[in-house]
Amino acid sequence: MIFSTVNIGLGQDVGQELFGFDYSTIQGIGDTSIEKYSIDTYLDTDYKKTNIGFGFIYDNYNFLFTNAPFYTGSELYTDLHTIGAKLSYTYLVNDTWSANLFVLPMISSDLEQKITNEDIVINAKATVTKKWGSGMNSSSLLLGIGYDTTFGVPQLIPLISYQKRINLQWEYILGFPETYINFHHNTRHIISAATAITGLYGNLSSPFYDEDIRMISNTKLTYKTAATSLEYKYRIQPHWTTVVKAGYSFYNELAILDKDHTTIYDFNTDSSFFITMGLKFNLNK
Repeated sequence: MIFSTVNIGLGQDVGQELFGFDYSTIQGIGDTSIEKYSIDTYLDTDYKKTNIGFGFIYDNYNFLFTNAPFYTGSELYTDLHTIGAKLSYTYLVNDTWSANLFVLPMISSDLEQKITNEDIVINAKATVTKKWGSGMNSSSLLLGIGYDTTFGVPQLIPLISYQKRINLQWEYILGFPETYINFHHNTRHIISAATAITGLYGNLSSPFYDEDIRMISNTKLTYKTAATSLEYKYRIQPHWTTVVKAGYSFYNELAILDKDHTTIYDFNTDSSFFITMGLKFNLNK
């Protein structure tokens, strides 16, 4: 989601992020407002030509429908939970080429009923990276393919990004589904501007009744958005960093689908501003 604080920046400035907590809110996308609470952990290690990482995520989305159309009432659709374990693997082919694999199986559900296969979502991406130069004159190109919910429902997406380190203070990435630029004022202050396309997809195990009073089970709540944002990171002390991000979500689409991904109800969402506040614990190498 656009609400998640992205750990971007140069490794020697912030360090490896071990733990993070975020609170986000987006108000007035039509008749709907969203709050999100997020916890993220990650740890990686190098071994010969490989790097292996492992972590956990937990997100709690609170949807407030001020004009809900459901006969069962909006309370069945106010909470969505995502719980996942992420695994990353990088193999250094040589000094300039590397192959990367990332897998994130997760439960994405309202957790109102017993967990089934309908609640499981698999995210994955496979990429290769080519690097040029080093230090203040470095750049890299990443190409690959992913399978995730960037467009609101699980599907294959292309991945491409070109990263360029301009000097000690500036770097940028041009790519899809995210583009950003970083300004490092010093080791304690980082300002980032980004544009990204992101999505959410979860199972609603509680029964849904449409306008014809037909009961539909295991409907899906899907949300996709495109947004631009400005983020500020302040390093309080060597291991703790605060994050504030504000932005404008210029495209939002929120809907309820049946099991075949046919739209049952479209919320006719509008564009809106959003804000994120977070706290990160970093391990400096």
